[in-house]
Parts: sequence; C-alpha cells; structure tokens
Amino acid sequence: DYTEDFFNEEGNVFMLMAYDISKTSTAIFEKINHFVDHCNANGQYFIGLNASFLGNKAEAFRHANQLPFEFYNCDDVALTTGIRSNLGIILLKKGVILAKWNANDLPSYEDVKEIYLK
Repeated sequence: DYTEDFFNEEGNVFMLMAYDISKTSTAIFEKINHFVDHCNANGQYFIGLNASFLGNKAEAFRHANQLPFEFYNCDDVALTTGIRSNLGIILLKKGVILAKWNANDLPSYEDVKEIYLK
C-alpha cells in the first residue's frame, strides 16, 4: 500500500486514473507521454492507477504504449470517485487535490507549471 507515501510526498504528484483502461483510446498516450516527460525532467512524480489489470498485464500495457510511469492497482470505486472520466489526471500536493483533467483536456505542462506548480 503506497497511499500514505504519495499523500505525504513533499512535492507534487500527478496521477493518471483509469478504472477500465481497456476502454480507452491508446492514441491519447502520445500526449500524456509528452506531459510525463516534462514532469520527469522537472522532478515531478507521475504515476498510473488502474482497476482493470494487475502485474504482467499492466506491465505489458505499459510497454506496448511506451508509458514512462508505473501503474498501481486501485479499487474502481475509488477511481470513479476521484475523477469521473475513465482516463483522467489528478494533481495532488500533500494529499490535497489541486486540479483534475479529463485526459483529452490535459493542458500543456508549461500551462500547468505556470498555474499550479509555483
């Protein structure tokens, strides 16, 4: 259980949340990967939470889509409570939600940095 670790992280944590990732278009991952690259370059955490697969299936999906972040398993009810879209991104700081976006509406990293990462 890594919940406390991420909620108590001093820096920001971006969480991609997908209650059924098999129902999402993989085309969006190019945009997400670009965003994650900027997060990594600026020392921001980015993780994935999903309820649709575990272990080897999650790792195979991650590699097939060249995702530069780890997936953790989470209950689907918690994911749908956190964000209504099936593929959404939440920005946390010390357990407080600063922002959330549908993956299709994810702004550029530069815009997020200017508004939320001061």
